[in-house]
Amino acid sequence: MESQCNLKIIDLSKTESEIIKNLSEACFNHGFFHLINHGIDSKLISSLFEQTKLLFQLPTEEKAKIDKKNSSVFRGYTDFNNETLNPKVQTQPDTKEGFYAAKHVDETSPEYGKDTFQGPNQYPNKELLPHFREVVDKYYEEMLKLCTGFLKYMAVVLKISLSDLQAKFNNPVALVRLLHYNERKSDIQKGIMACGDHSDYGLMTFLLTDGVPGLEVLIDGQWIEVEHVEGAFVVNLADMLERFSNGKVRSTKHRVINKLGKERYSIPFFYEPNSSTVVEPLNSFVDEKNPAKYPPVKYEDYIRMKYKESLVEFK
Repeated sequence: MESQCNLKIIDLSKTESEIIKNLSEACFNHGFFHLINHGIDSKLISSLFEQTKLLFQLPTEEKAKIDKKNSSVFRGYTDFNNETLNPKVQTQPDTKEGFYAAKHVDETSPEYGKDTFQGPNQYPNKELLPHFREVVDKYYEEMLKLCTGFLKYMAVVLKISLSDLQAKFNNPVALVRLLHYNERKSDIQKGIMACGDHSDYGLMTFLLTDGVPGLEVLIDGQWIEVEHVEGAFVVNLADMLERFSNGKVRSTKHRVINKLGKERYSIPFFYEPNSSTVVEPLNSFVDEKNPAKYPPVKYEDYIRMKYKESLVEFK
């Protein structure tokens, strides 16, 4: 029987010293943890899942009107054939559809055009889903506050001043993604997965799930299923954090395997550096015995490279 991973629990109602102690252990161990007492209203989360289900129940022609392929800033709907997160082993795309949203910057805004990842969201027909935009935008705003506040703990772990870390995230590439996995069972041997194994691209990902199992993490060479903790985020650390720490912090691979033949909904929030941030190992992790393992890379260039590997529109 496959083992289950009981992740470390970080409780934001505890003292700052306890939070940092637990965060350090999670960062330098396997890069995943549960986050509780995070301050995001449970009613807002319930509403978001409700709107997510309603979105994916829309007719195909309605979803096609907000297809991400029509957006220059990667916002909107993605169908079941859009993403293959590990094309080296997958014979078919991930068995999921999705929807991307971020900070809405209208074309009339003075901010429009200043950053290649800033622009307007695409929202479904308001007559069909009258509350969708309100709920998604509210959740995005609350998550951005949570992530921005979390930097004070991460700065201690990284041994960098808070102001220096904040400068790398004062205009972050932050995205919320709504996901719907269909009922198709995964078949690893045949290269069919709900979501192929991968590591995330940015700093941290805060994931909500509906309780249907499927998420697995790669720990010590073994795929282990992550337990569901009601009301908690599953947080995983991502590629840029591994680079900032010169490989000391783990950007752990993970995947979704549908074993039950059930639909599954999940909502990741990706918190990533400014597109112009040059990411390289921090001085606190580099010395004569530990030279820099990663060359400097501008985050925009990195994320475009990763998109090109996995997304249809970048092929």
